[in-house]
Amino acid sequence: MVDRDSLTLDRISPLFVGGRVWLQAGNTAFPCQGWTDEPLSVIGSMGTAIDRIRTGEEEEWDFYFFDGSYFVKLLPDTAEAGSAPIVRVVGLDDHDEDNPVVGVDVRVPLLDLENAFVQAVRTLRDWADSTGSPELIAAVARTGSPLDGWGSDVG
Repeated sequence: MVDRDSLTLDRISPLFVGGRVWLQAGNTAFPCQGWTDEPLSVIGSMGTAIDRIRTGEEEEWDFYFFDGSYFVKLLPDTAEAGSAPIVRVVGLDDHDEDNPVVGVDVRVPLLDLENAFVQAVRTLRDWADSTGSPELIAAVARTGSPLDGWGSDVG
């Protein structure tokens, strides 16, 4: 989730956008609802992770929150024959690298995760367009590069 009203263009060079961004996995928000971070980096790394899992390129892939020691591990999970692909989403607090704390561990259809990504990118694109900043618009366009092939349920 990206909270459009919280987004701020803090700096053009190097580009820095601040705002609230978090993963909503089932009934759990990770790291927490309203988490403040760098949305372009979080959503960009989420898109890369989803793409790697979707294409079968990797057996697992991580995406990161950059303000703190939080990351999300995506693992393909077995689905019943003929059903949609499932992904296990594990959110970890890695402040103590030897003893990471699991903040969320759920199985969701890959399409649900893709749709959440598509919605986050659309929110970022709409906001970037409203700023009129060519640098920001270009950066957000790169964040959602696989967008056109995903999210068949998002209109």
